[in-house]
Amino acid sequence: MFSRIAGMGFAALQKGDTVTAAALAVFRDGIRDLPQHPSIVAATTPAELKTAMTLRYKELTDALPLSVKAAFQALDK
Repeated sequence: MFSRIAGMGFAALQKGDTVTAAALAVFRDGIRDLPQHPSIVAATTPAELKTAMTLRYKELTDALPLSVKAAFQALDK
């Protein structure tokens, strides 16, 4: 996943799309730092952990530009 994100970020930079590249960098860092996020650290049960991880991942993906979301969806097909 990290290599895919890096590749997409590099392609965006080559096109001069610094907004997308920056959004991908924030997403990559957010995924990398997921285990240290306060909501995840505070979880004390498996159910709380699952909920915290799901919500944090949603926050990260909601912040991505639509073009990036579409590129990820295309990978699923």
